[in-house]
Amino acid sequence: MKELLEGVMALGGRMVLCELGLEAKDVTAEDLRDDIEIGGATSFMADIKDAKTTFSF
Repeated sequence: MKELLEGVMALGGRMVLCELGLEAKDVTAEDLRDDIEIGGATSFMADIKDAKTTFSF
């Protein structure tokens, strides 16, 4: 997973984690790498409206 994330970031991609998912798993921003963003579904949908490719899982 580390190599995948680094490859995506090197190509200009972003990693955005769902804030509700993090709460459900009791994960905080301090538990994450500095280059990972936290966002909600509404902001995610607005951000990807012009994206060529997205991966969601």
